[in-house]
Amino acid sequence: MFADNPFKLEMLQAIPADEPVTVYRMGDFVDLCRGPHLQHTGKIAAIAVTKSSGAYWHGDSSREHLQRVYAIAFPSKAQLKEWQDAQEAAKQRDHRVLGKAQELFMFDPVSPGNAFFLPHGTRIYNRLLDFIRAEYRKRGYTEVITPQVFNKQLWMRSGHWDNYRDDMFSVSAASHKQELHDHSEHGQQEYALKPMNCPGHCLIFGHKARSYRELPIRLADFGMLHRNELSGTLGGLTRVRRFQQDDAHIFCAADMVREEVLSCLEFMRHVYGIFGFEFSLELSTRPEKFLGDVETWNHAEQELKDALAAFGQPYAINAGDGAFYGPKIDVRIQDALKRSHQCATIQLDFQ
Repeated sequence: MFADNPFKLEMLQAIPADEPVTVYRMGDFVDLCRGPHLQHTGKIAAIAVTKSSGAYWHGDSSREHLQRVYAIAFPSKAQLKEWQDAQEAAKQRDHRVLGKAQELFMFDPVSPGNAFFLPHGTRIYNRLLDFIRAEYRKRGYTEVITPQVFNKQLWMRSGHWDNYRDDMFSVSAASHKQELHDHSEHGQQEYALKPMNCPGHCLIFGHKARSYRELPIRLADFGMLHRNELSGTLGGLTRVRRFQQDDAHIFCAADMVREEVLSCLEFMRHVYGIFGFEFSLELSTRPEKFLGDVETWNHAEQELKDALAAFGQPYAINAGDGAFYGPKIDVRIQDALKRSHQCATIQLDFQ
């Protein structure tokens, strides 16, 4: 049925043998799809193509380059017109338009995905930073500063080198006699710009003997992070390669996990409430590629479920989308264009 479509054949091969395969037919058109499809095209009275873009198959730049077409359909022309008017109005509030008009930030091809904050934007940024710093202090967090570049050995130990290397910026530097780690045959060492603060905070926690009486230890960090996002995914300030975030790591005993996670959720609700954000929650569970054992993962996922139950807001299960080292709670908000963005995240790491 799909012998002439190598992409559909590849999708079929990826479906486990014990899972059902669904195929939908509409006239002469047959499609491999989870469905459902409309019964017939007569239910569509208006359609508009919204945009098109290039995309690599499975997001892999070494694979085939395809064309992605986005479209939307409505059962009446009036509904399409109403949607188009709303989109046009929302575009006037697009942060990329406002950022340029109000001289808040700019981008330049010499540093793709890296924002230049102009004086007006920098003032806003610093006010936001002052606000969130004060909120962290109220909740018992201590701010730290960690290096920008780490030796490959740290990323190998943390698991990032095997599981996240394609999304990291790595550099090579000539080794010196006093540097004892990872000498290559050419006298070079590999380093990487940090894409996240976790390993650095673990080094801070482990640099001396700790007592259980110190727990929980809450470390906050506003350091610069770099992630090698694909160029086709970059967009304004919502998807960048260099950014700062109000990032923190909490080191606590196992019996403190539920209360600490619940405190993080309440912290997030307080901050989002000040800015008028409504949010939805997702529990992202164990992915196919993970560290540790299944029993530990099951325990970690249950801890997050217990905290979410105490928080009292409905949540969805995002199966298989957890980080490679632990499950997480993802928080999604909507922008002025009604696009959904994954924003805050609370991750639990038992590894």
